[in-house]
Amino acid sequence: RIRYTSPYPRDFKADVIAAIRDCPKVMEHCHMPLQSGHDAVLKRMHRLYTVEGFLRIADELRSAVPGIGLTTDIIVGFPGETDDEFESTLDVVRQVRFDGAYCFAYSIRPNTPAADMPQVPQLLKMERLNRLIKLQNEITCELNAAMVGQQVEVLVEGPSPKRPELLQGYSREFKMVHFAGSADRAGRMTRVKVTGGHLWGLSGELL
Repeated sequence: RIRYTSPYPRDFKADVIAAIRDCPKVMEHCHMPLQSGHDAVLKRMHRLYTVEGFLRIADELRSAVPGIGLTTDIIVGFPGETDDEFESTLDVVRQVRFDGAYCFAYSIRPNTPAADMPQVPQLLKMERLNRLIKLQNEITCELNAAMVGQQVEVLVEGPSPKRPELLQGYSREFKMVHFAGSADRAGRMTRVKVTGGHLWGLSGELL
């Protein structure tokens, strides 16, 4: 299994999308860092892409690979981030509807240009982070619940550490799936019917 992880958006070309669509060993999943949903913040981060360009890639991926899983990284509270710039990030999250996101509050890294920029107060950063996480969690739950009834291909990792009576593994779309089965399935591919969706993934039953 091959996953395309952390591509720089401006270098994301049509041939990469074609590979995700056409190559059986390439999974229907892409982790593409957004970082911010406002061009001014991206410019301060020295990221040479725009929100418009990011949205175009997301649309092209979903057009070429229906059902593809899209995950991302987002930083809130980057130096100088205004309320409007943060709201733009929330708007992009609502528009793209990522399957999941790693969300962080900016922290100072010594000897970087951003360390000398006007800093966002810590309390405000945490308020923004909590709002972002709440929104993304709602979207994740909705998307996972919508998969109930579908069949997914799972690479079985083995028993779940928290619920050893269940097996766990990732679907091609990078959804963690839990289901009942014998431990000798570890390391094998199996088909699972999704019976439930929640924040941390899917529940299912063997086919």
